[in-house]
Amino acid sequence: MNQELRKLMYYSEEVLMNNDFSLDKVSKLKKYWKEFKDYCEENDILSFTEETIYSFLVEKHNINFNEQKILSKKENKIVESMKALINIDEFVINYMSSIKINRRIILSNYYNDLLDKYLKYCKYVLNNKDTTIKDKEVLIKKFFYYLENKNITNISEMDKDIINQYIDNNTEPLSRRISICWSLKCLFNYLFTEELVKTNYAYLIPVINRNTKNSIPTVFEKEDVEKILNYLKEDKTNIASRRHYAMILIAARLGLRGIDIKHLKWSDINWNEKTIYIIQEKTNKPVKLPLTNDIGDAIIDYIKYERPFKIKKEDDYIFIRHIFPYIKLSDSFSFHHIIKRVANKIGIDLSKYEKKGIHSFRRTLATSLLNNNVPITTISSTLGHCNIDSTKQYLRTNEEKLEECFCE
Repeated sequence: MNQELRKLMYYSEEVLMNNDFSLDKVSKLKKYWKEFKDYCEENDILSFTEETIYSFLVEKHNINFNEQKILSKKENKIVESMKALINIDEFVINYMSSIKINRRIILSNYYNDLLDKYLKYCKYVLNNKDTTIKDKEVLIKKFFYYLENKNITNISEMDKDIINQYIDNNTEPLSRRISICWSLKCLFNYLFTEELVKTNYAYLIPVINRNTKNSIPTVFEKEDVEKILNYLKEDKTNIASRRHYAMILIAARLGLRGIDIKHLKWSDINWNEKTIYIIQEKTNKPVKLPLTNDIGDAIIDYIKYERPFKIKKEDDYIFIRHIFPYIKLSDSFSFHHIIKRVANKIGIDLSKYEKKGIHSFRRTLATSLLNNNVPITTISSTLGHCNIDSTKQYLRTNEEKLEECFCE
């Protein structure tokens, strides 16, 4: 029962994460799932049924559906979490249909057609990646929706006052505002090139600086990295523990970006030469890295003992979903919740780090190489950067060592 319930809880968590539920929402549901698991263990309950959940609600929280009373806010949350555990797929559908989501913006046929033509231009002329096109779609869709609400029925009616108002009223976080400005600039260049507007309004888009020169990139302490890896290596309670270990090990030892790890294919690995060769998603540039023994062992261990299906073709993705359909991991797959879960288990205080995602392993590797006197050109090559300036941003945690690199 314990193992069965653990698998169900993990399956439910993965479904929620793949449907873009926030970490906060998932954590609240998991809190009551854990209470239910503890209740079953305390009472030696061996079978998981709706009656078991009903008993849990009555005995632990005094929630009795036979009594005609209005449930409190907390009681409703407890019941909601149990409904999710009973049928997670139905819960997701009902929940998603009951909330307003930004992506569900309905545009007129005119703006839908214009958006479709622009996205095809991005794909076939600009050769944008699918992830880039998805981001542009969301951002431009919101802008078109704004124009419609301003009664701009044709893009040629747009003027600089309308555009300036949209930009000035934007209250998104800095990183998002940068993406919005970049997307609008690309759109305005397209509209002018296609002669859909008489003026190229790209000149109106402000240049927003991240001010990265004054910020110090997040780097994990070496001890914390090893603690996380050791826990994942030994943990066999999670139905995807081997997958998580192999993926985070690759990030820690090779510094690959999360998107490249998720899209790693069997054909990317040369087992005879012990190398990994990929075309990076972000830069479209190739990078060749060593296949270390521990990474090779972790991948084989995952494929042999945990992957739902064995590798059948050279272009098969190595890391796949563990629930149907068994396909490559979605772009919304989050490493952050894995790192957070492990950190909580082993007592690592993540609040001391400004950023806590998979990219921090990449920065940590770069800093470790610098501290071990590895030339900055080698570090840049390892990270797959197009120029050394990008690498320098990763290494500002040790300005003294960085200066030495350029003084030698």
